[in-house]
Amino acid sequence: MLNIAQAVEADIPLIQAAAAESWRVTYATVFSSAFIEDFLSSAYGTTALRRSISSERSLFVVAKEHDHIVGFCQIGQGDSRYAGGFQLFRIYVIPSHWRRGVGQDLLARAEAWVLEQGGRGYCCYVHGLNEVGKGFYLKNGFLHVPEQDIEGEWYLWKDLAK
Repeated sequence: MLNIAQAVEADIPLIQAAAAESWRVTYATVFSSAFIEDFLSSAYGTTALRRSISSERSLFVVAKEHDHIVGFCQIGQGDSRYAGGFQLFRIYVIPSHWRRGVGQDLLARAEAWVLEQGGRGYCCYVHGLNEVGKGFYLKNGFLHVPEQDIEGEWYLWKDLAK
């Protein structure tokens, strides 16, 4: 049974493992393995995750199945170009759980939080060569806004006011 919960410090090693598994599969043909490992060390290091989990300006949740983290996401105050200034900073699901609804469940919790904060929508970025990610976002109601793309990253927007 899948459980979506607020991330806590004890989850950090499991988040790191899920991030490593997801990144190594998702970006294997996009980035060098050295780049991936450097990025994981930086963005998913214990200090960085501790700061993200404890931030009062964002929500960091994990999807757990039988005490294993199978996905996670972080959303918060970020991009101010659109109403509300909310941004999905990260969402990853381990490959063995793709297409099982884990990503949709994580988004539902993130979107509920945005609405609780008074937001009307939010944005995210996805690498232009990340076909899995682009497909996920488009399937889940995001719109690509090409004029906002930055350095190979697609800018996507999701309106929650509908």
